[in-house]
Amino acid sequence: MRLYSRRLHLRTRILTLLLLLLLFGLFLPYDSTLILLIRWHTYNLNALLFPASPSSLLSSPPKHPLTLPSDLGIILKTGWATQDRLISRLRAFEPGRDTSNLVLVGDYGTLSGGHFKLNSGQEVPVRNAIAGMIDSGALLGRKGDGGRLEGYWNLSMAIREGDEEVAGMVGRVRGWELDIMKHVSGLELGYRTMPHKKWYVLIDDDTFLLNPSLELVLQHLDPSVPHYIGNAVGDFRARFAHGGSAVVLSQAAMHRIFVGNPRIVAAAHLESLNANWGDKLIATTAMKTGVYLDERFDRYFNGEAPRVTRIRADRFCAPIVSFHKMSPEEMAEVARTFKDTVTAVRWLDIWKIYNAPPIEKFLKEPIRPDWDHVGRLDETTVTSLGVDSAERCLEICNKASKCLAWTWDKEEGLCHVSSWMIVGEVAKGKASGINAKRAARLATECV
Repeated sequence: MRLYSRRLHLRTRILTLLLLLLLFGLFLPYDSTLILLIRWHTYNLNALLFPASPSSLLSSPPKHPLTLPSDLGIILKTGWATQDRLISRLRAFEPGRDTSNLVLVGDYGTLSGGHFKLNSGQEVPVRNAIAGMIDSGALLGRKGDGGRLEGYWNLSMAIREGDEEVAGMVGRVRGWELDIMKHVSGLELGYRTMPHKKWYVLIDDDTFLLNPSLELVLQHLDPSVPHYIGNAVGDFRARFAHGGSAVVLSQAAMHRIFVGNPRIVAAAHLESLNANWGDKLIATTAMKTGVYLDERFDRYFNGEAPRVTRIRADRFCAPIVSFHKMSPEEMAEVARTFKDTVTAVRWLDIWKIYNAPPIEKFLKEPIRPDWDHVGRLDETTVTSLGVDSAERCLEICNKASKCLAWTWDKEEGLCHVSSWMIVGEVAKGKASGINAKRAARLATECV
């Protein structure tokens, strides 16, 4: 009886504490550290207890019909120094794309006769997002601050005077800073220009969207509810969608931010003069209005070019929405590769589309000389020293529970194992392969 009483007392205390936290949270701002910490732990606990199936979107019927491209407003962010990328990106658009669902935002604006063209021949202007902030008065009194705004004025003057050499130099040196200023302002400009779209996506001029995959994802979300999705990065205090992977917001989210909270938006414009990341500024601005990144959808977004796209275990069978970090030549190749695609593309499909050896082949021929299936290393890769053979590196990978690919550097005697695999490329002096049994098992789960 005493044990039962103690347990009841403990449960009562826990419930009381949770109730107090809930009531306390009602009076805290949306972006308070406590609120964000609770959301972070709640998400992680939910993901642990109720893991989502990577292929669930492919198997469940969509609830919210969507017509692309008309229901989606694309806000394409570019700069004076990346006009070659912009030209290539515009050529990569599908034939049905027109100016009613596309807005180009930059650190400069084009005039009549100098606009860019779509494949249809329609002219599409670049709209100056930074000038929009200045005209709104959000940056009043900051003209001579010696920072980003001064860089903008120098760029504008060089363009106006026709000095392409100086404009190019300023664009290359200060372009990344000016780009930060275009994130929130670009979204606002895009929304004001296309106010009635169901969905909005902000992309860079070296980002390619796989429309059938994006359409599939968005058909499972209600645009009348504030949604903010993308490739999640950052710590719990400011989880944000990586800009290069595509930032997606619903009609309701855009309306809440830009119509319902003009003071918060004005403060974000001012903050863009000093912010470190523009995509993070989107998140911190949205959070102040009660719009948070929904991390359930981050596995669908990708921030790499196809051949170095990291195919992970939790997304083998999931749709992939985007590619990023591509040169104009790579953009043209991607456009040719996917121009006739009408169904969602899965992460594993990239392995096949880009002619990597069949997974089953690695069961018989596990070592691929002069190749690299790991790619760029990060804090999650495991490197073993003093490994004297490719066979030994293969063995290390096969014994590691999370390993999907390995690469042996003969000259350095290093063995790198990763929790992903990439199509990869030629790498002289290296040998590489995959955990074929694990990869084959994961592939069988794809519908």
